[in-house]
Amino acid sequence: MVQLRDAIRKADRLLIATPEYNYGVRGVLKNTIDWLSRPSRDSALNGKVAAVMGASPEVLVGHAHEEFEADGRLVHQATRNFLATFLQHFLDLMARFAS
Repeated sequence: MVQLRDAIRKADRLLIATPEYNYGVRGVLKNTIDWLSRPSRDSALNGKVAAVMGASPEVLVGHAHEEFEADGRLVHQATRNFLATFLQHFLDLMARFAS
């Protein structure tokens, strides 16, 4: 684990690709991310651009409290654009499987 922490510290960015388990990351990966994030003042993840991707077509919106109005309207334009593109790709994928 020390080698993993050192490698992540040296990396500019971090992309974790993982199979999903019940619509989430496996416990081992979650525990690894928790371990990498401690201690918070010396986390290997501090200042790191990172993403986790899985095998299902789902979208998670970070900082949702900043991107949605109290009435539920999505007001952050970049996220709106991303979701529009995602939904179009998802519809295209569904159409291919329906044929």
